[in-house]
Amino acid sequence: MLKRASPKSAERLHRERAYQYKVMMWVYYETDYDNYTDEERLQLWALGCFFEATLGVDWDDNTNWVVISQNTTVCDWYGLSCNEIGMVTRIELPQNHVQRNIPVEFKVLPSLQYLGLAQNSIGRLDSILFEMYTLEVIDLDGNGIETIPEEIPIRNQVKELYLAGNRIREIPESILMLSKLEVLWLWTNLLEDTLPEFMSRMSNLVELDLEDNFLSGDLWPAAEMQSLQHLYVFDNIMGGESTSGFLGGNTTYADGDLESSPVLKCSSLKSLDMSTNYWYGTIPTKLTTMSNMEELYLEDNELSGIIPPEIFNLRNLHTLFLGTNYLSSLLPSEIGNARSLKSFHAENNYREMDNGRLISKGIYGQLPATMLNLKQLEELVLDNNYVEGTLMAELGTLEHLSRLRLVLNMLEGPIPSSIQNLAKLKDLQLWGNYMIGTLPNNLSLELERLQLHDNSFVGTIPTQWGRCRNLAVLDVSYNDLTGPIPTEFGNLANLTEFYTEYNVLYGFMPEEVCLLRSESLDELSANCDVPRENTLRPTRRPTLNPTRRPTLRPTWSEGLVRHYRTLQKEQPADLLITSSPSDTAGTSLPTESPSLLPTLLGSPATISPTGSPSLLPSIQVQVDPTITSSPTLTPSDSSDSPVTNFPTVAHSLLPSSQQTEPDPTQNPTFLPSFVPSPALSLSPSSNPSMSIKPTRSPTLEPTSSHRPSVAPTKNPSKSPINSPTESPTFTPSANPTKNPTTSPTDKPSVSIIPSAAPTVEYSSNNETNKKTHTTTNKKSFANLGGEAYSARRHLVEQAR
Repeated sequence: MLKRASPKSAERLHRERAYQYKVMMWVYYETDYDNYTDEERLQLWALGCFFEATLGVDWDDNTNWVVISQNTTVCDWYGLSCNEIGMVTRIELPQNHVQRNIPVEFKVLPSLQYLGLAQNSIGRLDSILFEMYTLEVIDLDGNGIETIPEEIPIRNQVKELYLAGNRIREIPESILMLSKLEVLWLWTNLLEDTLPEFMSRMSNLVELDLEDNFLSGDLWPAAEMQSLQHLYVFDNIMGGESTSGFLGGNTTYADGDLESSPVLKCSSLKSLDMSTNYWYGTIPTKLTTMSNMEELYLEDNELSGIIPPEIFNLRNLHTLFLGTNYLSSLLPSEIGNARSLKSFHAENNYREMDNGRLISKGIYGQLPATMLNLKQLEELVLDNNYVEGTLMAELGTLEHLSRLRLVLNMLEGPIPSSIQNLAKLKDLQLWGNYMIGTLPNNLSLELERLQLHDNSFVGTIPTQWGRCRNLAVLDVSYNDLTGPIPTEFGNLANLTEFYTEYNVLYGFMPEEVCLLRSESLDELSANCDVPRENTLRPTRRPTLNPTRRPTLRPTWSEGLVRHYRTLQKEQPADLLITSSPSDTAGTSLPTESPSLLPTLLGSPATISPTGSPSLLPSIQVQVDPTITSSPTLTPSDSSDSPVTNFPTVAHSLLPSSQQTEPDPTQNPTFLPSFVPSPALSLSPSSNPSMSIKPTRSPTLEPTSSHRPSVAPTKNPSKSPINSPTESPTFTPSANPTKNPTTSPTDKPSVSIIPSAAPTVEYSSNNETNKKTHTTTNKKSFANLGGEAYSARRHLVEQAR
């Protein structure tokens, strides 16, 4: 029977060292062979050969495999599912260290319908899988496969073929033999050139995923597919290569004007992703004729102009991504017509050149009141635009809203109290605006990320936030908040980042919060290691002179504080609070930073900011035993460089092993990338005065030529909102409008000193174009509706 079922392995049945012989002996002697039907015997034979050929003993999980007893059947083997008569219909062994090729004996499995071996090391897609006339789904994502078989039997039943994350370079014409194929995934391979013409004859194909390859051309074969409903070509070069700059020019591969793409004639499409493809021009009005459209992704291209109001008349549209383009548009009031809209992203459309010339203003004006009609809205992301006015008072009526991001805009006014009604809100980011008022007391208990820094909020930090047990990131720095830090925050067991600097807080960091450091808290903007009697003193943030864009304050805080934390994670504390002149007993200095303290005690010490050429050439530090106030910048007698006087109380806080007398013959060098603010309190009497003058805004990467002049490389640099920027330049100003100084006549002289010198760099926690592919659970058969793609796409957006 075995010889008839698998003639190619017949000769190996008599070789004692062959796995076929070993499996035959196991089936005959160690199972209830006589009581099995022929189909059950073939099933054991095929599964046993599969186990041996793919080194099953080395799998991550091989529970119950090749074990047959009174209490164990093949249906109990790990990763197998059976029908009602005990025949295996599904094999699911993803990420299980399955190695080598699938053996020829495997094709005799009589009832297998689903084969899931994603993220293993199979290495080859063998034609034997297409000879299994019951097999309908093949999932071999991420297996290092290089080719698709040139010969495929025409009698196959395959409906879904998943080959993403491999090394396939071309699509052979033999794929037409898969006449029943409905879903084809080839994302993240090495496909080049244009889409083959013969693919236009794949009449039953419903979903085609070609993202993250090197494909070019105009996709006309896909436009000819009669049944195509879901097309994903994210991160290719479909728009062609331009050689002459922004919004036009000669193209090498195709006409990059999105308006000319034949795909827009495919009226059957429900999902279309053409992001990151060098498309230029305006958003085509032809899209409004695609009445079945549900998901539309056009982000990370070079589209300009306005958002056509007609696009919101697509009644089935629930996802619209227009971010990272060059749009300059009001948000049309017609957006209220898209009653099915769940996710709307249009971030990063405000663009400037290096010289400050405005390229695109982004989404500007006020949010239209008609947005309140979007009762299904779950995500609204409009970061880095020019949205003005105040948030709508009725915002809380959008009860399904889970993600609200309006970072780096021109918003004013308070946070509406109705936001407390958003019970599903998980991500709230409003930083980098001009918002005022007090913070809302009650927020969603589902909240995971809350960033309100770089605004002008007043009042206290609400104690009720301590009930948001899922909160991981909390940032209220760079505001005008007062009062203590609530002890209830000790209940935030999932908290990983907590920032409160540059407010007017007092008291001490609650012990309950400090205890979180040993569990989950990675970033804490206070020193939990100083004695408890050293209380937090009111600390004013630097007063800046805001300009047209609200980017001065984000540059100040992100560049000097956030990146400082990144470099100094080994330090037990990120910021150190110094006392006012009236009470030096509470003064504390960074005793854990020996590289800084000996410098402070030097007389004098030269500060050479070699890592920041835009800063002052040198700063002299002198120690005056008669001075007990906080450091103050004053002009030097010998040069134009300011001089800093530090209180001698610092010396008594040193460990005894580090206490040394100042040596006037020494001139120690300060840290290489020292930044004088916010570590120094700048005196208004200093001459020349200091003013903060950022060289550019931390928006996106402005370039003089927005289209490449050479062959495009994969994942072209499209900077996210947190892209690296140049260091702020500190230059003397004869008549500054505002000086980042706390006047001693108005309030105590208080400063915050980093425990080490930061490097001025706008840090980023993500990479826009670095894709993160995650294997999703496939449907049993036709994977319609793009549900698996939407889930994966959501993970990609989270990574960004």
